[in-house]
Amino acid sequence: MADPALTLVTEKTLTDTRFISGTVTPNGAVTAAPGSIYHDTLKNWDDQTWIKAAGTGNTGWEVLRASAVPRSLIALSTTPVTSGDVRYIRSASAVTLTIDALKPTAAGTLTLFTNNALSSIAPPAWIGAAEFRVGVANNDSTRRAKIDQNGVITIVGVLTTDALYGSVTYQTTKAWAAPLGTVLTA
Repeated sequence: MADPALTLVTEKTLTDTRFISGTVTPNGAVTAAPGSIYHDTLKNWDDQTWIKAAGTGNTGWEVLRASAVPRSLIALSTTPVTSGDVRYIRSASAVTLTIDALKPTAAGTLTLFTNNALSSIAPPAWIGAAEFRVGVANNDSTRRAKIDQNGVITIVGVLTTDALYGSVTYQTTKAWAAPLGTVLTA
């Protein structure tokens, strides 16, 4: 017996809709009809499922479910540092960026990732930048930091004796891209 609280609004024949699995990011690679589901078996982002939201070609895929594993980004930086790490985790549209024991090689303004390496996890242009404060180990002071819409991270007023710590969580509208950085294992 049908539930009287449920009303069928539209009905679609599933002849063109497919359940697909593979080891690539589907945008630009997998052609399917709207409503199709794609599961990334390589688990580029730990566990990821996509839905074909619109279009008839190989674009129009949107993340349905994802939970990224933490990844280290420091090897992608265009600016050398003495030690420490910059890492991120992305889950759906939320990105958490963490600065961990980062030691700059020069005093002044530390600018990381000027090569657009982080553009796919950057805040959208309408936000402009996600600003946050990073603490200095063994010191009560903080430094002003931001990640802009191009993925450039800037930390102002650093000293070579600083060991910087901090994190920021922000929303992004950027499409999921190939994974960045190195997977961090427990």
